[in-house]
Amino acid sequence: MIENIPIHSLKSSKFQFREAIDKRTIDTLVDLLSADDNFDLEPIIVDQDNEIVSGHHRAHAYALAGRSTIPAIRVSSEDALRVVASENAKGVTHLSPRERAQLAVTLSQSGMSESLIAEVLSVSPRWVRQKLSQHENAVREHKRLRQLRSVPILFVQQEGEEEVEEEEKPRNASVTMPVRKKKSEQITVA
Repeated sequence: MIENIPIHSLKSSKFQFREAIDKRTIDTLVDLLSADDNFDLEPIIVDQDNEIVSGHHRAHAYALAGRSTIPAIRVSSEDALRVVASENAKGVTHLSPRERAQLAVTLSQSGMSESLIAEVLSVSPRWVRQKLSQHENAVREHKRLRQLRSVPILFVQQEGEEEVEEEEKPRNASVTMPVRKKKSEQITVA
């Protein structure tokens, strides 16, 4: 059932997988809405909390066209991810490869099987496994680096050395580690 929802009550949401909003698309939609006050675009889809599930571009266009309400179809929070995925499968949303990979991870985390994710996203099951594996590896690496930041690094002082600590950042790492260096001997000329 379609209902008119006040624009100001809409919330941007976790369902937005695009990295950026396409200004040309919004401008085209604004032109359509501005040409006729009785014209409406296809309804957006929102969840129970008015978070936009599908239709971020349309919502921006309605706001820019000065409309106070927008036609919307309400779905349960449980169905929201399935709607996003099916909109993508229909070609309604044009996701970049990175955005598609993020959607695959989110669908997997919501309990959807790899084969269903592949079907819904129109990709191979192998692609889904590869993207999920890459995500798991990135999460493991992130955790490893966080642990490195919290573990003190101990050095054994050798005889005849004075301990001087400096902050040094190793190449290809975002971890700062203390490094001990020998204190330079000073030579005095008489």
